Amino acid sequence: MLYDDYNGHWGNVADIDRLREGYAMQAARQAAEAQGWLCEEVGGGLVVYHPDGGTLTVRPDGTVDASGFEGCGCTSATEVIEHALGTRQEERLKDSYFAERAHVQESA
Repeated sequence: MLYDDYNGHWGNVADIDRLREGYAMQAARQAAEAQGWLCEEVGGGLVVYHPDGGTLTVRPDGTVDASGFEGCGCTSATEVIEHALGTRQEERLKDSYFAERAHVQESA
């Protein structure tokens, strides 16, 4: 979202910030629900329950935190939400991103 407040002489920046935050939360909710994912508001943020068992927490500032995924499984989930939010500002990968899912082999 782009705007010009004429160096603070026009409008209230706090109102624009609230609008931006509300937009981020609604855009994330709509993107999640379009995928059929459940979500709920918790502590001012939005928690999205991914069908693979992980969760995505979206904060009003547009930060997306993925938890409960192993390996790169969170990538496709976060991409859906990040696309709805707009341009990615920064990416930080957790240690669990670099882990591999455990492989179970059946013995004959």
